[in-house]
Amino acid sequence: MKLGVQLCIVLLLITLCGAAVAYTSALKISAPTGAAAAGTAVVTGKNVAFSFLALIIALCVALSMGYSATHHLRQLTHNIESISKGRLDIHIDGQNRPDEIGELARAFDRILTSLKLAVEKVGIRKEELKLGEALEAKESAERERHEAEERYRVLAQTSPDCIKLIDKFGKIIFMNQTGLSEHGFKNVNDVIGKDVTTLAFKKEFHGKVKTALKDAITGKTTTLEVQHQSQNEHEWFLATFSPVKNDQGEVTSVLAISRNITPLKQTTLELKSEKEFVQEIIEHAGVPVLAYSKHGELLIANPILLDLTGYDKKDITTQKQWIANAIPWKEAQDKLLHALAQIYQGKKINDFVIPLQRKDKSTIIVVSNITSIRSPRGEIIGACAFMRDLSEIFNLENQIRSWATETTLEQPPRESSIERSPQKKALNTRRGKKRQKR
Repeated sequence: MKLGVQLCIVLLLITLCGAAVAYTSALKISAPTGAAAAGTAVVTGKNVAFSFLALIIALCVALSMGYSATHHLRQLTHNIESISKGRLDIHIDGQNRPDEIGELARAFDRILTSLKLAVEKVGIRKEELKLGEALEAKESAERERHEAEERYRVLAQTSPDCIKLIDKFGKIIFMNQTGLSEHGFKNVNDVIGKDVTTLAFKKEFHGKVKTALKDAITGKTTTLEVQHQSQNEHEWFLATFSPVKNDQGEVTSVLAISRNITPLKQTTLELKSEKEFVQEIIEHAGVPVLAYSKHGELLIANPILLDLTGYDKKDITTQKQWIANAIPWKEAQDKLLHALAQIYQGKKINDFVIPLQRKDKSTIIVVSNITSIRSPRGEIIGACAFMRDLSEIFNLENQIRSWATETTLEQPPRESSIERSPQKKALNTRRGKKRQKR
């Protein structure tokens, strides 16, 4: 019997049962009272009993037919789930039924037979056919993806950085609340679909931003220091443009994240100004100054040092070059390296005397005060030497020695030519008288 016919019969029986109950209730309401009702009481009781019996029979038949339909549907659903999990050796129940459930069961049986033939043709084993696991994995991946998107959306909205999602044509797809506030907008609809370059950045940075967007579309991440179209003209932002790829690895959009670096920028400018000030002092210092990093890279070589030694900066770009050119003596090299080791331990060396060979191969003697160079965190990152040329001192010493030598070679003056004091004259007179008495 067709499933539709069964359902119609069930509905008809339920309707008849309802009519019987209604008829019985009507008889009870319209039944006469008193002695005249004695003859009709028996008839009414029989009618009521018959109605209840018909109701019970109809309910039993309806429940039986309904169970028959739902049971086979549940069994068919169980068979389909087994097939989805890779079980191809099951039997589809209900194929012998003449109703729609039987037709559905026979159709699934044909699908199962075709699937078995396809599996045998391509050589896939039953254990390798993980249809159910694949579906479950796909559903789980979709669920995790939606959860991740929701988390990312929450993070984007609560982030202190300006976050913008841009399509491949440079149009804004999304901007978080921080970005709206920085650019002076209240509603996200005011920026959706607008060109991000002209909307968000100052004119002087448009070229760099367009280049960064093009690079991001090709898969390259770029970081720029830019200024936004905001009321504060002194604010600086560090903007990073990164490609956003789909599951196939294709770039679909660009993620732009901007962070306010105005305090850092101000600190950097102050440090740069201080550095330039110190360099200016060193450049015009009255003594030669030379400094190398801990890794041997040239930091400072002021013009006075270059004039004194005759070298160019390209000749002494590393500490190794400086030692090889200016200090070719083994003993002097060992002495300098020992002093540098003490400097890197935090000590300071004063009056360090060492010979230097100039570029023209002449030799000079210098005395240096060597101190360490420290980073803002207090780490020793290099050594700096303030020198004084001792050559003039040695020349002056030689001149003094030559003058002393010339003075000793001259004859001493005669005694008569030296003027004597009155006391000395009286002493000599007394000595002469004593000699005469003797």
